[in-house]
Amino acid sequence: TPAGEARSIDRQLQIPFTFLPPGEAAYNIQAGLSETFLGGEEEEKRIVHGDVAYGITSWLTAKVGSEYLQDINDDRPYFYGGLSARVLSQYLVNVDIAPDAFYRGISSVMFASGRSFNLQYTYYDGESLFNSRGATQDVQANVFMPFTFLNAPMGVRVGADHSIFPNSSLTRYRTDFTVRIGRMNVRMNYRDALFYSDDTFELGQGQINGSLTYTFMRSPGLPVFVRGMFLRGNARYSTANNEFEELSLQMSRSIRQWGRINMDAGYDLQSRQHVIRLGFTADLNPVRATTNVDVRGNRTNVRQNFRGSLGFDRNPDRVIPSNRNQVGRAGASVILFMDNNNSGTFDHGDEIIPARAVRLDRSAQITVGRDGIIRIEQLQSYFQYNLEVMRQALPNPMLAPGRDRFSFVADPNRYKRIEIPFYTTGVIDGTVYILRDGEQRPQGGLRLLIKGVNLDYEDTVRNFSDGSYYAMDMPPGKYTIEVDPVQLAFLDVEMKGGPVNFEIRALSQGDFIENLDIFLSPVDERPVIVTTGPEPDIQVMEDTIANLARQHIRLYVSAQNAYYANEFEQAMDYIDAALDIFETDLAIALKGTLLYMTGRSEQGMQYWLEANRRNPNIGIPDTDTLDRIIRVLP
Repeated sequence: TPAGEARSIDRQLQIPFTFLPPGEAAYNIQAGLSETFLGGEEEEKRIVHGDVAYGITSWLTAKVGSEYLQDINDDRPYFYGGLSARVLSQYLVNVDIAPDAFYRGISSVMFASGRSFNLQYTYYDGESLFNSRGATQDVQANVFMPFTFLNAPMGVRVGADHSIFPNSSLTRYRTDFTVRIGRMNVRMNYRDALFYSDDTFELGQGQINGSLTYTFMRSPGLPVFVRGMFLRGNARYSTANNEFEELSLQMSRSIRQWGRINMDAGYDLQSRQHVIRLGFTADLNPVRATTNVDVRGNRTNVRQNFRGSLGFDRNPDRVIPSNRNQVGRAGASVILFMDNNNSGTFDHGDEIIPARAVRLDRSAQITVGRDGIIRIEQLQSYFQYNLEVMRQALPNPMLAPGRDRFSFVADPNRYKRIEIPFYTTGVIDGTVYILRDGEQRPQGGLRLLIKGVNLDYEDTVRNFSDGSYYAMDMPPGKYTIEVDPVQLAFLDVEMKGGPVNFEIRALSQGDFIENLDIFLSPVDERPVIVTTGPEPDIQVMEDTIANLARQHIRLYVSAQNAYYANEFEQAMDYIDAALDIFETDLAIALKGTLLYMTGRSEQGMQYWLEANRRNPNIGIPDTDTLDRIIRVLP
């Protein structure tokens, strides 16, 4: 908070997929042919389904729909409707009505403590496709209660499903108990069933399942093979036969970031056979390969599966392989480029910046291709995404995007082209003068406040003792600059006309604004510009300092331009000359980048750390991005 207080707020957001914002409608239409096993027929059947949902209020959503299945329900479509309501902010109630099929009510609640209750009641309106068992009513209930005992988190879940038939009923129930002790999880589960008829009461086949899981840390003190390994032991016991039915041990471990190996070994005590399953999954960029080997007794089965998809990006024309499905999804091609001709669009001669320097507000798969284009995949069609440019991930911190935040809507089955121009940040310099005894004299030791007019930017710089100042790393846009009002009040002076307005233009070589002078005058006097000044020797010293500052800035910008032209040795000469004049944090950071690019990585990191120590806002470049650039350099 502004007062320096730290607050931590935990909130639980429960937004079921059945709800829509007020005034928003969503529709869904599906049609096709069924699998041949539907209804036991060999002939494929036509299926058509459609529904429309509408958000009435923030707590109430209505939905209506219809479904047609050929040769089912006397070849007539089913119609249904439903309401989803939120009561007292946390209680969820759903009502589904499907005439000639069923009527259903669902109520659930989840508290901040993790406790949850669910209750569902269904009344079946005769036999139908949705009531293949021929039940008349069905009730389901579920309760979960978490708690802590001896600092160990535990939980108990109890559930039951009671189905009523014309001449009988069936109750299935289950209980779960879980406890976590350090990195070990223990779970016990018991399930059974009760069957009632007019003259029969039968207890089902009770079963107890127990499991113990443990995940190893990735600690350097552990053997490499077990780091991050997941182990799980399972046992199944039959209460009806009073004996164990199956014992098994499962192991799973990741292999780098592209593969995973699974092994499951068990013994079936009923058939007295061993069961071994071995699986390996490799997530390669163009395809996902899955290998499974199953050994049961004397029989061995081997299955090999390859899965992937091909996408086509028309800007530029390129086939994009993926190990995930792309059909029905959306994507985006983001081009970060140096706008050398200041056109605002990616043209011939502009240079692509191969850096993963964008971030979405939702999950997606983001990769940088060999052509330097950022491709974002697995997006939801028609969804609005917010994209932000991360300047700290760029290979050069002096670059600024033409726009750093915007939204776009993902189009289905295509890559949306997004071009983001980059420019070298601008530089301003000037002198602050104060009117004293009818003369304009330089005034040092002042804080200058720079604020963006059409962009989110604020900075404070101090001027030198001779009154001069400069500011660097300013993205394109409109700004104002003024002296700190507190200091103005202390000196009893003012800026006639208020803050000074200026604009940094979007130029590939960077914009320079020189002699952006600020004039201060006593509150009751007007500023008078006179030609007389301080003593000649003092004037010469002040001019010399100002000229050196301008020379440092020009040398720094020249080093930047040489860096982007891959002329690293020339850039090193420029930056060394600039550092001989003044040691600024930005110049130190740029020298670190040049050292890294020329193979002196350790020295480069030392310069980065020094620049970050002097100015914590100086970001350390992404070494992965720099390494990719080095690999493609001639």
